[in-house]
Amino acid sequence: MNKHKQNDLDLKQAFSPMPDDCYQALMHAARSVKEEEPVKKTSFRMVLIAAAILILTMVVALAANELGIINFMDRFRARLPESALDLMAKTENKVFAVGPLEITLRELLADGRVVLMTAHANKADESPAVLMAGSGDMSDCIPESEARRLKLPQETTFIEAARQIKAPLYIVHPYLTIDFELLHGEEMMAEFYAEDGALLQMQMLQTKPDQINETLEAMLTLHVREINPETGEQVEGRDWRVDEKISVPVNKTVTEKSYTPDGNALLDGYTVKSLKAEQTVAGIYLTTQAEAGPGVKRENVYQTLYTWEYRTVDDKPFPDGISMSGYLVDDAWPVVTLHQMIGLGEFPDVMKLSGIDGISLITLK
Repeated sequence: MNKHKQNDLDLKQAFSPMPDDCYQALMHAARSVKEEEPVKKTSFRMVLIAAAILILTMVVALAANELGIINFMDRFRARLPESALDLMAKTENKVFAVGPLEITLRELLADGRVVLMTAHANKADESPAVLMAGSGDMSDCIPESEARRLKLPQETTFIEAARQIKAPLYIVHPYLTIDFELLHGEEMMAEFYAEDGALLQMQMLQTKPDQINETLEAMLTLHVREINPETGEQVEGRDWRVDEKISVPVNKTVTEKSYTPDGNALLDGYTVKSLKAEQTVAGIYLTTQAEAGPGVKRENVYQTLYTWEYRTVDDKPFPDGISMSGYLVDDAWPVVTLHQMIGLGEFPDVMKLSGIDGISLITLK
């Protein structure tokens, strides 16, 4: 019988790169193995393979647990300062059993102006299922990651996907409810799918800063419904809901800075008077005050000022803030006030403001 030469073990080729702390744990596990008679000897190669598989399993589990607000940032070209991400990471990850699903409260953040919440849902067992966000529609197409996981065409709808894999469709709706008097502006919801089909959902509520205390009392609702994919109807008796009162810490620290035009202040027929920047843990809120010139029509104010964009001194757009629904106040026409947000953790020394053509700029210091 011919003996074949055994290639040296190359972990770099066998597995994808791992973090340094995981590598150190792997080597510690390998070095800790002792050979004592009469125990059968185990090769160092096998120890390394077993330890590597264990460590990589831990890394995958850790990655799943780290799903959170960061997964939405690139999709929206939005950013949160590191201080905000650090605070959200300290949220107690409480797990709730909601029918056949487990839903984890992942992250919370409040700065008096916005409240952010993320929740992570997956099946409690390994049986197949399709999860759909409560803010979506069964006729919507599944995301690309779900198409890959289920081995279905990208244009497949949620209900068609459940029908084709012969699995239930669960509509998942986690959300916060707060006192109506504290609400200001709009609510935003979004979803993100992990490669294993787990569903991460985000909710953002805008609040009135002058009426928010150090702690915000809220009701966390986790609602799951099962849909029969053959009929599109809810399955009788398959409706689950968990309600739990929670207290959200509010970081109300605000630092302010004022900017004024340096030189030219005219943009799209408006004279920019001032810029007030207010920094919280969530980012920098911008309040721009401008006055329309005599030839400017009031009915065009929204389509003009909603194109205005703050940029760096190098003429690059600042990342959007997490509160992406800016608004305009024109009650004091011809004076108008534009509210926006950028995702920075410190004030820029200089900002530029671009107009409707994306070329005209004014400088503020």
